[in-house]
Amino acid sequence: MRGHVELPAPAEPGLGGKGEGLSRLLALGLPVPPTVVIPVEVFHAALAGATKDDEARWLLEGPLPEGVTTAIDAARRRLGELPLAVRSSALGEDGGDSSFAGAHETVLDVRGAEAVLAAVRTCWASAFSERALSYRRERAAGQAPAMAVVLQRFVEPDFAGVAFTVDPVSGEAGPVVEYVAGRGDALVSGRVAPVRAKAGSAPWVARVLQLVGEAEAKLGGPQDLEWAVRDGDVFLLQARPITTLAKKRRTPIWANTNAAEVMPGVLTPMSVSVAKLYVKALLGPMLSPFQLDSERLDVVGVIAGRMYFNLSAIMAWMSSLPGVRADDATVWARLLGGSGAELAGAIARLEPNELPTALVSPWRALRGALVSISMVLRHHRADASRALAAVAREADTLEAVDVTALGEAALVLHLKAALHGAFGPDDTVVACAGVGMGALEALRKLCARWFDDRQGALAGRLMTGIGGFASADAGMAIDRLAMHARALGVFLPEEEEWPAAQARLERDEAGRAFLAEWRAFLVKHGHHARGESDVAAPRWREDPGPVLSAVRAALAQTGPGLAAREQLRQQERAALIEELRSRLGPLRRAIFRAVLRRVDAGLTARENGRSEAVRRVAIARASLLELGRRFVSCGRLGSASDIFFLSLDELEGTLDLAPLVARRQAELARWKAVTPPGVVMGEFDPRDAIAPPKPTGSATMTGIAASPGVVEGIARVLVEPSGGDAILPGEILVAPFTDPGWTPLFINAAGLITDYGGLLSHGSVVAREYGLPAVVNTQAATVSIRTGQRVRVDGNRGEVVLLDSPGA
Repeated sequence: MRGHVELPAPAEPGLGGKGEGLSRLLALGLPVPPTVVIPVEVFHAALAGATKDDEARWLLEGPLPEGVTTAIDAARRRLGELPLAVRSSALGEDGGDSSFAGAHETVLDVRGAEAVLAAVRTCWASAFSERALSYRRERAAGQAPAMAVVLQRFVEPDFAGVAFTVDPVSGEAGPVVEYVAGRGDALVSGRVAPVRAKAGSAPWVARVLQLVGEAEAKLGGPQDLEWAVRDGDVFLLQARPITTLAKKRRTPIWANTNAAEVMPGVLTPMSVSVAKLYVKALLGPMLSPFQLDSERLDVVGVIAGRMYFNLSAIMAWMSSLPGVRADDATVWARLLGGSGAELAGAIARLEPNELPTALVSPWRALRGALVSISMVLRHHRADASRALAAVAREADTLEAVDVTALGEAALVLHLKAALHGAFGPDDTVVACAGVGMGALEALRKLCARWFDDRQGALAGRLMTGIGGFASADAGMAIDRLAMHARALGVFLPEEEEWPAAQARLERDEAGRAFLAEWRAFLVKHGHHARGESDVAAPRWREDPGPVLSAVRAALAQTGPGLAAREQLRQQERAALIEELRSRLGPLRRAIFRAVLRRVDAGLTARENGRSEAVRRVAIARASLLELGRRFVSCGRLGSASDIFFLSLDELEGTLDLAPLVARRQAELARWKAVTPPGVVMGEFDPRDAIAPPKPTGSATMTGIAASPGVVEGIARVLVEPSGGDAILPGEILVAPFTDPGWTPLFINAAGLITDYGGLLSHGSVVAREYGLPAVVNTQAATVSIRTGQRVRVDGNRGEVVLLDSPGA
C-alpha cells in the first residue's frame, strides 16, 4: 500500500480529483504550496471491517489498522512540522461532469499528528455524508465512494478568493475573480460578500489574473480556481473544470455499444481498472491533438456493475470538429453494435445545451484536425505491422519472466509494465485502426454511390479475404492441429478430459509429437479466452478444454481446411477489386484504391492490436494471480482469484483485504440479477432494469449484414459455452457475441448469428475471413432461436429466417 504520493505525479492513479488537479498545476510550473496525497487505497484499507451503512461512523471513530495510521503520519512528516490544510479528494471529484463542490470536507490550519489524523478521518467520513451521497446518486452514475486526502502546507492568507475563466452563469468569457480578506472559507460559505477584482487595483490582482489565463491555456478549458495571497505572493490551492455551464452535462447518454461484447457481464474492480487503462491508451492518439484526455471526457462508466461508454461526451468532442456529424445513431450501431433505435431515441431526447461544450476551442479544433489528417496520410499497413512487431517483442520479453521468482515490489512493477504500452510507444497502431473505421464507412458510401450497392453486400464482399488477422489465425492453427492429429493417428475420445489425455499421449511417440505441436499452439495462442478482454477470465493456457473440443470438432471435417478456403477468398477478392476498378475513371479509381488500402490497414491494425493487447492482459493476469497467491499465504486474501475484486490502486499494502473483497463479491452478485438497458440517460435507477429479451415471435429477424453470403443450416445456440461445447460441421452458430476466445467454434460453423455486434466486431471480422455468412446485432437471436431449428442466414440483406420449429 502506498502511504503517500508526493506531487507532482501526473501518472499516478488513486489521487482523487483535487490531487490530480493539483498535480497537473505543479507539473505545469504553476505556484502551488508543497503537497502530498494520501491515496485512495489507504481509504479502502481504513474501511476494512466496516459494515454497510456504518462506514461514516467507522471512519470517524473505528479502530484503524496500524498500517493506515503509519501511512498518515508518514505523509504529515513529509511536509515537516508545518500547519497543514487537509482537503478531501474523492475519485470523480473536480471532474468534467461532476465537481462535488461543497460536498466534502476541508480542514484548515491543522497542527500535530493527532489533529492531522482527526482531519483525515473527517475527510474520509464526508464521502458518506448525505450531501455527498445525494450528489453522487444524481450526477456520478452510481460511482461508489472512494476518497484520497490532500495534505498541503497551509497558507494563512492576507486575501483569498476564487476565479472562473468563464462566467459560470452566463457562459461569457472571463475571467471572473472574487476575493475576501483573510481565509477563503468565509467566501465559499457565503458569510461574507466578496470583492470583484479588477485589473490594476493591486499588484497581486494582476498576478492572479495572469495565473488565471495561464491555467486556462495550459489545462485546455474553462477552470474554477481557488487561490490565496500571502505577503504579495499568489498560491493556487485547487483547480477544477467548470461543470455548471448552462447545465450542459447533467444528462449524459451511457451506452453499452461495443462494451456488451468486449467486456460482457458484471465486472470485477480489477477488470474495470484494466479496461480504463486500455480505453485511455486507445483514445489517447485521437484526443491528444485536441489537448483532451479520456479522464476529462469521463468516457468510461460502470452501470449496474457493467461497463458503459459516455456517448454524449464522445459526441460532444466529435461535434466540435470541423465538418463532423456525431449524432448519426445508425452509423454508431452499424460499426460498433447496439440498438440503433435506442441510440436514436436517446440522442433525439438530448437538448442541444445538454452536450458538453467548450471542450475544444476553434483554434485547437483546427489544429487537431490538421494533426489528425496528417495521421491519415502518413500511417499505412506496413507502419502498423512494424509497430505491432515491436509490441510483440516486448511482450515476448515480459512473458519470459518467471513471476514466481520476483519479489513483491518487482512483481508489481512487472504488472504495471504489462499494462502500459500495449499499443506501442507511439500512435501508429491506434491511428491506423481509427483511420480504418472512417475508411470502412467511406467504402460503404462509395459502393452505394458508384456501384448501386444499396444494401452493402458488395462492400461486405470487399471486406472478406483481407488476410493477416491474428484472431483468424488462431482458428487456422487449431485446424492445423487437427490435421497433425489425423496424420499421426492420434485418438482424442470425447469423454476424456485434457489431463488424462495428456498423460496418455506422453506414453507413445505419436502422442509426444502431437503434444509438441499442442504446446507450440498454446505458446502462440494460449492468451486467448472467452471474454478475453476481461483480466479475470481464465486463459486457454490455464484451461485448454475449449481448444481440445475444437480439435475434436475439426477432426470431423471432410472438406478443405480453413487455410485453403482463405486462399480462395483472397483470390476472389482480388478479382472483384480488379473488376470494379475497370468500371471507374482514373480519379475514382485512385480514390477507391486509397480507401481500400486504409480499410485493409485499419482492420488489420485493429484486430492484431487487440490480440497483442489481450496478450498483455494475460501477462497481467499471471502476475495478479501470483500476487494473489502471496496474499493468501500471508492471510490477506482467502483465495488467489479474490485479487480481481481489488483495483490496481489497492494492491500495495499489508492489510487484511478479505472483508473488502467479501463486500464487493456480494455487491456484484446483486448486480447479476439486474439487467440494465443498452442505453441509459443520466443516472441508472435499478427500478429501470429491463426484463431479459423475449422471443421476437416473428419468422424473420433483422440485424447488420456483417459477412456476405446466404446459407441454411441447423442452429446451435450457445449462450454461456463451456469447454466441452462444439459445433458440428454445417451448423449455424447462434451466440450473444463472439470474441477471439470463441474462434474454435467457427471452424465447423456454416454461418453466424449474434445478439450484439457491428461491422468491426470480432465475429464479423473472422466470419468474413472464414467465408461464413453472418448477421449480427439481432438483439434477441439467442432467445428467439432454439438449437435444432433450421434457419437461413442472409449476410447480404442482414436477415435471419426461421424455417421450422426446433427439431422439426
